[in-house]
Amino acid sequence: MRDILHSPFVIESSFLKNRDEQAILTLLNRAKTYARPPISEFYVGVVAIGESGTGYLGVNLEFPHQPLSQTVHAEQFAITLAKLHGEKKIQALWVSEVPCGHCRQFLLELNLPNLPIIVVQQNQRLEKTLSDLLPFPFTLANSAESLLETPPSMLTTCESITDTLVSEAFNAASLAYVPYTKQYAGMALKMSNGEIFKGFSVESAAYNPTLPALQAAMIHLVSQNQSFQDIQEAVLLEMVNTQVSSAPVTENVLKTLAPQATFKYLPILALAN
Repeated sequence: MRDILHSPFVIESSFLKNRDEQAILTLLNRAKTYARPPISEFYVGVVAIGESGTGYLGVNLEFPHQPLSQTVHAEQFAITLAKLHGEKKIQALWVSEVPCGHCRQFLLELNLPNLPIIVVQQNQRLEKTLSDLLPFPFTLANSAESLLETPPSMLTTCESITDTLVSEAFNAASLAYVPYTKQYAGMALKMSNGEIFKGFSVESAAYNPTLPALQAAMIHLVSQNQSFQDIQEAVLLEMVNTQVSSAPVTENVLKTLAPQATFKYLPILALAN
């Protein structure tokens, strides 16, 4: 199995080109073993098949001593990982559990009502479309955008950037999907070995399923089998005069998961003219 994994969570298209169901089920079971649910001990796995043919594994992440609202759902993990890798569309979503309402609303941002969702539980198989699972969706006027197809935004800063980690956070912010508030945010995490993992905010029309930039960066980190305890530095960039800020929650989560890490908050982003 290991030789076909580009990373533990990104599956080469050559392996999935025939979309052999047994191979996908093997990946789905493998994904569940990567989940980190220390509170519920409920392991969820997802395999998202991209238009490129690449597969993206998704798992649920829970954070002890934090509000349950900080949890990352497996569907959110897989879709965000696909965006991190430049995927533009999802062809199918295989899941080990029926998606909860939170995830159905989040998946609506793909603008793919006919997305096949295949649920495999205890040798039982159920295939539905997203619109089957969410027949009366909540949308806003600008919900026609697509989470994966939205191009990078042109951002600027109100002060010069000379720090590498800040620069990485800035680059991440340009990928943020924020059609409802336009409150861009980017996160960069530097590990003890020097590696850097990035994340960006991903909004939902219903607001609550929105994924903060820290969680997206955590997805990037976990996808490389890294430990939260190895985070040494963290930088969060948000908009100037932001109306929506995840800074207090981000700092609190980091204090719990990586108490040794330094945290820098810079509300310096602005849309370029």
